[in-house]
Order: sequence, then structure tokens, then C-alpha cells
Amino acid sequence: VPSVVDVHDLHIWCIASRKYSAAVHVVVDFSAVEKSVGYKDLLLKCQEVICHHGIHHATVQVDPQELLQVHCSNECFSMPSNN
Repeated sequence: VPSVVDVHDLHIWCIASRKYSAAVHVVVDFSAVEKSVGYKDLLLKCQEVICHHGIHHATVQVDPQELLQVHCSNECFSMPSNN
């Protein structure tokens, strides 16, 4: 998808026989979005790609590119679990 620079936190699960759902974060270069396509078109294209893979119910969270640096440096991944 044009202007998508990264995908993370992708979760796919089966909600019924042969029916899948997904949630995903897409990191977007918003300067490219404004020049090429609008926000609505970006979401529609993401949904189209997901649907092409047989997933017809998806939640797409759009994150600005600057958030990728925060996400990657977040220390929460190194914290011990409570299990």
C-alpha cells in the first residue's frame, strides 16, 4: 500500500469455521498520503489487501511514522511478566 512504511502488531484469529478476523497497526508516512491518496483511500486500500487474503473483518489502526520510533524503543517489552 503506498505510503505505508511498516506493519506491526498484526493479530489474526478464526472467529468461526473459515471466517477470520484481524487487527493491525500500519505506520504511515503522512506526507506521502497527502500527495498520493487521502486518508479514506488509504484505509480502503489496506482493507482491500486484507480482504485479498481471505480476511473479511479487520480493524486497521493508522499510526504516524514518528510513532514507530517510540514503539521500537519502548521498554515495556523487557519488563517481566506477572505470570
